[in-house]
Amino acid sequence: MTSRELEINKIIDKLCEGKEDDYKTFIKRMMLSMIEGDKWEKLSDLNDLTEKIKNHND
Repeated sequence: MTSRELEINKIIDKLCEGKEDDYKTFIKRMMLSMIEGDKWEKLSDLNDLTEKIKNHND
């Protein structure tokens, strides 16, 4: 594991304390995808997905 991955894992562990492993995995994948490529486009896509999930749950 690289130092970058170790640092990301530390952040995720802190953010996801008390959460299930599936949740941690989701957050890690989301963070890694944000690091690569056009961050703003990915953030916009993530926002759209979040809104869809919120609307679906209501």
